Amino acid sequence: MSTNNTIETLRNASELDPSFGDKGLARLQSPNPNYPNYESMTVATGPDNKIYVAGLAYKESSHSIYTLARLDENGFIDISFGEQGYFSDFFTNFPSNFYCDNINFLNGKIVLSGLLIHRENGSSRLDKGVSCILPSGKIDENFADHGKFIFRAPRESEHPIIAPANNEDLSEKARLKPGNPPHSRVSERSIQKICTITNEHILLLHATSTGGTQDSFIIRLDHRGVLDYTFNGAGFVRVKHEIFNRLELSSLIVDDSGNYISSGNVRVIDGGLPDAIVLVKHHQDGRLDTTYQRGGFLFLSSENPGHHFVLEKTVKQPNNRVLCAGTVVDPNSLERPGLLISREADGSSNIQFNKGNPVLTAVSSSRVLLFNTDFQPDGSFLATAVVETDDLSSNNYGIARFLHDGTHDKSFGNGEGWLNYIDSQHFRQHTSVITNKGVVISVEFNNGGVFDSALARGLLP
Repeated sequence: MSTNNTIETLRNASELDPSFGDKGLARLQSPNPNYPNYESMTVATGPDNKIYVAGLAYKESSHSIYTLARLDENGFIDISFGEQGYFSDFFTNFPSNFYCDNINFLNGKIVLSGLLIHRENGSSRLDKGVSCILPSGKIDENFADHGKFIFRAPRESEHPIIAPANNEDLSEKARLKPGNPPHSRVSERSIQKICTITNEHILLLHATSTGGTQDSFIIRLDHRGVLDYTFNGAGFVRVKHEIFNRLELSSLIVDDSGNYISSGNVRVIDGGLPDAIVLVKHHQDGRLDTTYQRGGFLFLSSENPGHHFVLEKTVKQPNNRVLCAGTVVDPNSLERPGLLISREADGSSNIQFNKGNPVLTAVSSSRVLLFNTDFQPDGSFLATAVVETDDLSSNNYGIARFLHDGTHDKSFGNGEGWLNYIDSQHFRQHTSVITNKGVVISVEFNNGGVFDSALARGLLP
């Protein structure tokens, strides 16, 4: 690359790529005119380097279709996929809403997982749903029950109930609770419940609330979408703690020995900010590893009174370490730095990462939520964030680079160590993926006063 081109690339970094899609935007829409309202949920890139976007299309809040769009690297719909570039389907034959929070890939197929909200026997249910899509854009009829798996969290004394997607017991018309339409905004964030795929298994996380308590589940399927009963004798593990009544797991990694380290946030009481970040370790057979920290649990909290660590995601670092990303909240202050914590596989502090201490980072006077990381070959990593300002309409995406030891690379970006994509100011669900051409992010565009879903690509140096 010439010197002039290098200077131009650095000048434009922090800008959205105008060559992506149509004048910088890949506009997305409902593939079904009967369900005209559309909202994208999450984005990923596949082994084919194509861009996949899971979404939701609806007319009324009680029922929606879930969708999957495929785009090429330049942001144009791949019309060879599904019907004119889109797959769409009802998750059940009766009113339901499927909120996809993760896209993964299995032997060329696309695995969607997320929260399924529906009604059964007159009651609303929040279950775990999984759907498997073929590379052609059609559902994989050989996966689970005609391409769909539903996990219903059982009571403590019960085994799980696996229901067909067309369960006749759902004959009553299901409706969501008033005030919870699919398009409602919840702090413009989306905590991802990670689906992890290994050579043999599909690992899922799910949380349920009952009477002021909240338990989480680790669920293991085989690649056919069938519960693996060699895992804890049931295909799932219930995770709870005797002190923290509300435990919600949102990330799971597999260490070099094949054991599972899951993580999330815990609270003693319902509502409010988390009391701590939690990491939990299980053996491959589903047994809690009681030799891990305190009886299988590790709790991470701030040493500053009144400050709350909030976890967004954990990822596996080189050398079998665990990296936690999120934010720090002080209810009495407008300051909210991004948070990084690195731990060894046994839960002890990684003293090579900021001498074992948390890394706090901010951009200007904004509030920062780190929600995604991408490791580079040299051990450094890019951290994608939501950058919040006092004017919520100006919230946008940003990216920082950190060295392997947790040092914030201030030479990256704007002189403060950030690329701040100020043109990405409108979004509902924050989601991103790093590609070899930049960072693809979910945004919205103004369509006659109404904000519709789109993708954009942020330039990287």
